[in-house]
Parts: sequence; C-alpha cells; structure tokens
Amino acid sequence: MENFGFIYAFIHAGVVGKIVFGLLFILSLYSWALIFKKYSTYKNLIREYEEISRLFTKRSLYDVKKYAENNYGIYSKFIDFVVESYKKGNKANNSEVRLQSEIILNQASNLVSKNLSNLATISNAAPFIGLFGTVLGVINSFQKIGITSSASLSVIAPGISEALYATAFGLFVAIPAAAAYNFFVNKISEYDEYHNILIQQLIYLAQKDQ
Repeated sequence: MENFGFIYAFIHAGVVGKIVFGLLFILSLYSWALIFKKYSTYKNLIREYEEISRLFTKRSLYDVKKYAENNYGIYSKFIDFVVESYKKGNKANNSEVRLQSEIILNQASNLVSKNLSNLATISNAAPFIGLFGTVLGVINSFQKIGITSSASLSVIAPGISEALYATAFGLFVAIPAAAAYNFFVNKISEYDEYHNILIQQLIYLAQKDQ
C-alpha cells in the first residue's frame, strides 16, 4: 500500500501545485527567520533596559552617567541627551526634553517593529495560498476521474492528498506568523510603557542634580 504522505503529494502535484508548495515553503522559512531575528533583538533590548532600570532604582545619576560612558547605543544616547539638557545652569523645557527622549527611544522600538508587518501579511496570505492549492488538488482528482472513468482510491488519492496537504501547509505557515505578530505587537506596547518610566526617572534624577 502506497504511503500518501507529503512527499507523495508534492511529487504527484502539477506544476502549479508544486509552485504553491514551494511558495509556502519559502514563506515559512522567511517567517521563522524573521521571528528568531526579532525575538533576539527584543531580548537584547529588554536585557539592556533591565540593566538601566536597576541603576535608576539606586537614585544615583552618577551610576547612570557612568553606564552611558561605558556603553554605546540608543539608551546611552538617551541618557546623554537628558543629562546635557539638565546641566547646571540650563533651563530645559520639560515637554521638549520628553518629546526628544521619546523620539530617541522610539529607535529601540523600531528595531523590533521594522518589517513586522510582513508577518501579518504572511499570516493573512498563507491560508489563501494553501486554499488555492486545495482547489488545484480537487480539480486534479476530478480530471483523473474523467480521464480514467474510475473513482478508485489509486485514481483520486494523489489529488486529494495534494489538496489536504496544501490546506495543512498553509495553516502551518500562517499560525506561527500570526502568533508571533501579536506577541511582538503586545511587547512593543509594553516596551513603550517601559520607556515612559525611564524618561520620568531620568528627568527626575537630572533635575535633582541641578
């Protein structure tokens, strides 16, 4: 008895069916590569945020400034800007400092959000691409029945197998992409709240040091 598995379905699929499977495979690879890249970026930024947050709990502007001197990146740039804005003798506009700080820290959020919409596009498109493959598989089965005048399993199995695997593959690509997109959107929202806390803490420390 033949094994009607994925390889069987792919081999017996038509040219267009093979293109559908190939496209879904490429989308899956791209989706997972993007997910791992964004998660790595997110974890690195959260680790850096937590380190700075611990410094802020000490209520010591000296420790915060020392961190900025020994590190490079968006958070160091943010610290330098706020500290310079509130140097002794400077009359900084709090609203302006907050606005500019948000602009600087948004660069960190953008590292995670950049190209994130591609995951949403994949999660929406993949099921329809799979459905297209499903329709092709069903059409293939009916054509075989018409040619052979037989509805035996050996005749209809290739088309039905292609149809079912196309549906499953489309969902396999779409579900992780949709879950990852929602995860990162929620984390970015949380991340922005963290940034608001950092801005308030640093402005407080800088003003106190004036």
